[in-house]
Amino acid sequence: MRIVQTLLALIILFACTNCQQAAKQKSDNEGWQVLFNGKNLDGWVVKLNHHELGDSYANTFRVVEGVIQVNYDGYEAFDERFGYLD
Repeated sequence: MRIVQTLLALIILFACTNCQQAAKQKSDNEGWQVLFNGKNLDGWVVKLNHHELGDSYANTFRVVEGVIQVNYDGYEAFDERFGYLD
């Protein structure tokens, strides 16, 4: 009988510890804003020199396998088309 009581007490203790950790994780994530969804550039604005705002000429800025990439493989010449995401 004593073994059953000890096991029951350990199970309750374990459950309470997991609940506290879950609550702490949730409170740690509050206040954070997700900047990138890992799928596309929704919410981002492309700016390339010599191009209109939002024009990602030759698909310069893209998402590949959940990562934002800058790639110039569609360019015939670079022509100072540096840019950024905002």
